[in-house]
Amino acid sequence: MINAPVLALTALIAALVAATAADAASQAVRRCVVVDPTRGALTVRATPSGGDAGRLRTGARVEMLDIAYDDKDRPWARVRSVDSGAREISGWVFRAFLECD
Repeated sequence: MINAPVLALTALIAALVAATAADAASQAVRRCVVVDPTRGALTVRATPSGGDAGRLRTGARVEMLDIAYDDKDRPWARVRSVDSGAREISGWVFRAFLECD
């Protein structure tokens, strides 16, 4: 028969493993495509709502690495370009202009 402290420790370990797995899944890199309806290129910014760090063409493939919200509670995605043969561009874009898996 298993004693109560061992059973409690086993339950705690199981809960920690489940929480870690859920956190890792939520942090997974997502593959996306730029779908900027306003013009041919999407501005990439150094920080959410920040200065210009480059441009991504409509249709460019990117990896979404993180999400942050600006002071107006608008979502921004930290991205890195993955198109082969092109200069790598990384920074922040307005989340609404990405279509992700």
